[in-house]
Amino acid sequence: MSTARDLVNRYYEAFRHGDLSAIPIADDIVFTCPMPTVHGADAFREAAGASAAMLRSLDIDHQAQVEDRIISIGSLDFGLPDGPVRFAETITVADDQLAAVDLIFDSARLAPSS
Repeated sequence: MSTARDLVNRYYEAFRHGDLSAIPIADDIVFTCPMPTVHGADAFREAAGASAAMLRSLDIDHQAQVEDRIISIGSLDFGLPDGPVRFAETITVADDQLAAVDLIFDSARLAPSS
């Protein structure tokens, strides 16, 4: 049996490669971020897949665990002119599945320029 941190790190590796098919995700997962909240495993896989398709790199700088929650701080490189987007994320693991994802980042960095 893997630990919550192992599962989260497998998720990040799968996200880097744009394929979450091997990652156990709860049917009722809730993904909150500066964009609209996503409910359900299928919608989460779709949203994550769309982001992963634009991703050049994902780096985790710091990680901590509090009970069943993994807190990660890192950067997402989408090839933006002003560099990677910094993020903080809390992922809750329940029953060996991703159960909730709370992502914080500067969404203005991803908005189309006018």
